[in-house]
Amino acid sequence: MIIGGEDDKGDYVKLRGDDGDCGPAEGFEGLVEPSFSKKLVSLWYWIRLVLLVMCLVLLAGGFVKWLCKLVGAMDRVMASHINGTLVPLLKEAGALWL
Repeated sequence: MIIGGEDDKGDYVKLRGDDGDCGPAEGFEGLVEPSFSKKLVSLWYWIRLVLLVMCLVLLAGGFVKWLCKLVGAMDRVMASHINGTLVPLLKEAGALWL
């Protein structure tokens, strides 16, 4: 490690050796297992993702069920209008003043 002051570049700390190579760290052979906290964070991420997807599926199912009720009601209204029974029904209910 070279601490600045020996050259004209100002004060800095050089973290690499003179050749610029960052060889493997001493004492570490092979892959290092992630710590328990990193595994827990990863597990928590997947749990939240699954819960989010489940909520979105339930929300979409509720919307489709609501939409089917609305479309089903519109089909009955249109069928009554085509049959000619809608206008008398509306007059009887007081919703049409013609």
